[in-house]
Amino acid sequence: MKEVLQASNPFYNRVFMGLMSNYFWQSILKSLINIARYPIFKMYYSVDGHTFRSIGALWNVLWMCKIFPAIASDIFTCTNQHRKPFVLLGWLLSFTSVLLLTFALSGPLWSTTCNVNSTYTDYLPAAISLGFSKFGVAVTDSAADGLMVEWTHFESPAIRGRVNAYAHILQKAGKICSYIVSGVLFKGWIFGGESCFSITIVGYFALLSFIGAMAFLLILILFKDYSKETTSSITFRHYFRSFWNQLACPAYQRISVGIFLVILNT
Repeated sequence: MKEVLQASNPFYNRVFMGLMSNYFWQSILKSLINIARYPIFKMYYSVDGHTFRSIGALWNVLWMCKIFPAIASDIFTCTNQHRKPFVLLGWLLSFTSVLLLTFALSGPLWSTTCNVNSTYTDYLPAAISLGFSKFGVAVTDSAADGLMVEWTHFESPAIRGRVNAYAHILQKAGKICSYIVSGVLFKGWIFGGESCFSITIVGYFALLSFIGAMAFLLILILFKDYSKETTSSITFRHYFRSFWNQLACPAYQRISVGIFLVILNT
């Protein structure tokens, strides 16, 4: 893999393409979920402001839990691989959570009739399903980031950081694509738009399922994990010792106390 990362064009390598495509598709799925929060829960389900903010807080809490699968991908192996099993696990969780809701709701994928009342009124299954789908993206993101950091060490000093730059570029490209897609999807009457032709709530979940399943298959076929040698010595004791040493650092203690006092004064 070192020769590939130091080549002038690493995109010819399928393993490199696998990791970069992972960043592209996870950016699309994550952005589609974030963008859809307002049209789905405010315009379609008509939830109140407190419920709307609570849904956003739930999703943020699930996203912040990405540190735990990141640690697990450092410590545990499956089929002698550290990162790929967690990348696949994240995509599997992401698309199955919305796929199950798609089959549970059933119904047409799109509609051509205006001024029809919403068929589904219970917002909770949608909020939980999308939250776990976003958490699946977080699991994938944390494992892929760990591998990208390892690959950075294989780059020559003259081009170090190129892998990270490629990943950010593809993430931005995925976000732009998701903005274009959402602009088309959510202009229908179901989500408060003016067009009579509109994707339904079932069609939206089916689209997310398709994106997640396609990304899962691409990673399964293209991606290969070379991280075994570089992470095999990391244990949970290593993380606990590093965390304890950080807590014992005077600078960290002063910063923590300062943040706590700021919180108390707000």
